[in-house]
Amino acid sequence: MKIIPVIDILNKTTVHAIRGNRREYKPIKSILCKSSDPIEISSRFRSLGFSEMYIADLDSIINKKPNFYLYQKIKSKTKLELMVDPGINNFITAENVLNNGASKIIIGTETMKNFGFIEQISKKIPVDKIIISIDMKNKKLLSRSRIIKLMSPMKFIKEVNDIGIKKIILLELTKVGSQEGVDIDFLDKVNDKLDIIVGGGIKNIKDIENLDEMGIYGVLIATSLHNGNITRKELRSWIGNS
Repeated sequence: MKIIPVIDILNKTTVHAIRGNRREYKPIKSILCKSSDPIEISSRFRSLGFSEMYIADLDSIINKKPNFYLYQKIKSKTKLELMVDPGINNFITAENVLNNGASKIIIGTETMKNFGFIEQISKKIPVDKIIISIDMKNKKLLSRSRIIKLMSPMKFIKEVNDIGIKKIILLELTKVGSQEGVDIDFLDKVNDKLDIIVGGGIKNIKDIENLDEMGIYGVLIATSLHNGNITRKELRSWIGNS
C-alpha cells in the first residue's frame, strides 16, 4: 500500500486542513519542520523516504490562481512524484499542471461542472495520469453540478470505472484533519477492482494496518504525520513502496 503525504497550499503557505472549513485553515505547525513553506515541508517528506506527494492547491481551487511555480520548484528540488488537485475543470489547466511538474492530475467532483468532462479529458490525457477524487461531505457528493450532487457516490464510482479510469480518491472532508478514523463499512462497498486511495481521518498506525489488510491501494496522511501520531519508524514497512 502506498503512503502518500499531503500538503494543502493556501496563500502559498502549507496550511492545516480541518473538516473542509477553509476559512479556518491556519499555517501548519509541525514536529517535522519549523517552517510552513511548501518547498521545505516537501523536502522534509522526501528526506523521510516518501517518493510521492499529494498537493491540494487551494489558491487554485478557490481563487483560480494555480501555483505552477511551486509545483516546478518542489519537483526540481525533491524529485517527488506529484499528484496535484488545482480544481481542474478544463483541458488547458490540466495540461498546464502536467507541464509544470505534476506526474498525475486530480480531478475532483467538487469543482466538476459536468460528468462528461471526465470522458472528454480521458480522450486527451492518458488515463494513467488521471485520478478522480470523490469529494464528499457526510457521504454525499460535493459538486458544482446539480446532477452530480444528486448521484450516490457508488453510482458515480461505477460511471468512472466504466470510462476506464482505475484510480480514485475517496475523500470525506468532514474527517480531514480530524483523526477520527475512516469509514470501513463504506470502503467495503466500493468496487475492489479499482485502485482506491483513502483520504481523511487517519489517526494512527492501526488505521493504516487495517486499510492495508483490506487491500486498499493508498492512503493520504497529513495531520497524523505533523503531530507525531504516526512516525517514520512505524511506516518503515510501507515507505519503501510509497
